[in-house]
Amino acid sequence: MIKPNSSHGYYTVGDQIYLNKPEALYQASMRKQTVEWHFHDDVFGAIDWTVRPAGTIRELYKQRAQQLRDNYDYIIVNFSGGSDSWTVLNSFLANGIQVDEVYTRWGRAERNYRAANPTDFDAGNLGSEYEYAVVPVLEYIEKNYPKINIVVNDYSECLQGELTEKMFFQSNQYQAMPSFFRFNQKSTYELEQERKHKRIAVVHGYDKIRCTSKDGNLYSYFTDTIGGTNDDPSRQFELFYWTPDFPSIPVLQSHCIKDFFKERPEFIKSLMSKYYPPSNEEYYKLVHREVCYPDYDPTTFQVGKSRGSILWKSDSWIMSYSPDYYKSWRWATGQFTKSIDDQYLSKLSGVTVGLKPYRSPLYLVSTGENLTPFAVRVDMIIK
Repeated sequence: MIKPNSSHGYYTVGDQIYLNKPEALYQASMRKQTVEWHFHDDVFGAIDWTVRPAGTIRELYKQRAQQLRDNYDYIIVNFSGGSDSWTVLNSFLANGIQVDEVYTRWGRAERNYRAANPTDFDAGNLGSEYEYAVVPVLEYIEKNYPKINIVVNDYSECLQGELTEKMFFQSNQYQAMPSFFRFNQKSTYELEQERKHKRIAVVHGYDKIRCTSKDGNLYSYFTDTIGGTNDDPSRQFELFYWTPDFPSIPVLQSHCIKDFFKERPEFIKSLMSKYYPPSNEEYYKLVHREVCYPDYDPTTFQVGKSRGSILWKSDSWIMSYSPDYYKSWRWATGQFTKSIDDQYLSKLSGVTVGLKPYRSPLYLVSTGENLTPFAVRVDMIIK
């Protein structure tokens, strides 16, 4: 079996390899076989995760940014305003490492149906992160880094067409209404570099390393909830944090999280009183932000995030904006979910909200740890 070189990892169904998750789940359902996800297991499995890497989080982020700069002619940072992508961008700028383009994508037609609201933190208000988390950063970059190309991609017009089954299967990890257009658009700046045959990297801030406690031991693992595609030969999809080219970052993050839980019991206690049970995703996000994103402003406007890969509360405006697209999306989604085994679907209150995520093997970080918050799940329910 020849293993593909994909930053997203790959799926296996029997002896067949698939880069596309919907296709893998469909084939597994038809052939009555199991699905496995492989995420650079040969690299991360060969590392002794119990050994803390040298250096600080900031130092490793700087080294990763420089590694990318050395390997590419044109670097695009995908920026959403959240802590993941903000830290990626800051790792370049704070260390004087050149970024060529900052790219952000939003359906701006939403403002015809719903105003931005700085006091609503519900997941349905995701679009307001553009005004209150993204725009201030873009204005700062425009003023202080005039050589950086700033691109705001409004994918609204893409939603005026019809979603076909072929497009649905090309979506990979996410099947929400705008997902089919959010990752494959290119700016005029990138197209110019493409014509010059430059080495182009599209850098994404996926994702937060997951930790769990089992039998008194602490483990870390990866999940397959990685957006975007890796099938365009003119550009390279680069994960900033999760990469076999710089595997020490998630290992150090794991050790920092372990130390934090032991050294900051008062912080954990306050979180547990606010977010109960501890499996609440918001709880884990706050811990990770505190530990692994030390320079991120915690007062930045952020709303809750939808848990599924298909159903997002923030997409409701599209039903009014483009009823025909909404109907085609519903049809294609329904056809697909009916064609795969129910075990592959993630549901809330009986409603299908997405495809179930998969995880990598568990990697042992530390033994004999009495990390009570981890004993009650802080991770997502995954395969």
